[in-house]
Amino acid sequence: MPGHEFEHIESEFFEAPDRQRFFILSKALNDSRREDSEVTEVALAWLAKERDEPFFLWVHYFGPHEKPDWRVAEERRERRRIGMYDPDTENTDREVGRLLVGLAEAGLDGNTFVVFHADHGESLGEQGLIGHGQLLNDASMRVPLILRYSPRVAAGTRISGLVRNVDIYPTILDAIGIENERELSGESLLPLVAPAGERLWARLTGRAGSERVAYMETYYPAHVAFATPVRLPSGSETKVGLIRRGVRTRDWKYIRSDPYELIDVDPASLPQVPSELAAKLVREELYDLTAEKGESRNVAQQHPEVVAELREIFEIHLAEEAATKGTVPGVVDPEMKLRLKALGYGG
Repeated sequence: MPGHEFEHIESEFFEAPDRQRFFILSKALNDSRREDSEVTEVALAWLAKERDEPFFLWVHYFGPHEKPDWRVAEERRERRRIGMYDPDTENTDREVGRLLVGLAEAGLDGNTFVVFHADHGESLGEQGLIGHGQLLNDASMRVPLILRYSPRVAAGTRISGLVRNVDIYPTILDAIGIENERELSGESLLPLVAPAGERLWARLTGRAGSERVAYMETYYPAHVAFATPVRLPSGSETKVGLIRRGVRTRDWKYIRSDPYELIDVDPASLPQVPSELAAKLVREELYDLTAEKGESRNVAQQHPEVVAELREIFEIHLAEEAATKGTVPGVVDPEMKLRLKALGYGG
């Protein structure tokens, strides 16, 4: 739509899936994000305020995230998205640099714990995908995670083992000396950056760093835009949502896709899919991450013993998550869960 003009749309949440889907689309087509330079300006203004108490500041850069612009002709959109990735990354790098300079100029850099991370990566054609959320490939799942805190983290320290975004929260608690009173999915990374850190972490946790396992999930394929088309016995077609979940180690990645009710469509508006037809959509995948282009070839049939081992770890994780749901009242209310699923996150 070359003639489309951006307009401001107030953020809203609708319980009706169809209305929420329409709102998300409308917001994405208009003012769904700030420029990174504006984000930095707002953050620096906030840091400039005088304060006597410790603070927590979350700064969200949209950066190299895909930015749909419906003013661009359809045949040019994918090329534009790929072409913008490097310049957008460089721009975000400059803006983060400006923020860190501002932190130093405010005299706050010496005692401020800085965490730089991303929520997901971006496929630029890997596995035939441009975008994110539909697959659990490394282009989407491997993200930067940088810690800066001079009292506890030596500059230049690199960790060779697998770490996860769920480790960020307990790491922050550890850094600021707050004892955690409930069970968390992640673990503090600070023992890893101590002298002989990976050996110390293995002793504290009972596992070697390279044997860590990361759980992954995406609910994007449970949105109608990314759902799987199926032909019903009547001859008509409908769509079935999927959730993709899995676990990875340093060397292997196991993924299972399961049918799931569409998140952004009223179930009553869709025909019933026979259970035997939905069961055919269950799929297990195994990728050897040590092989060249390892994510291009599903090797589940060649390595049934690895599939069995990782499937067991995966099932244990699901059982543990199911057992803890609802045991921490007030942490995530039902409306927030719906909002997160609308963005592609489970829970």
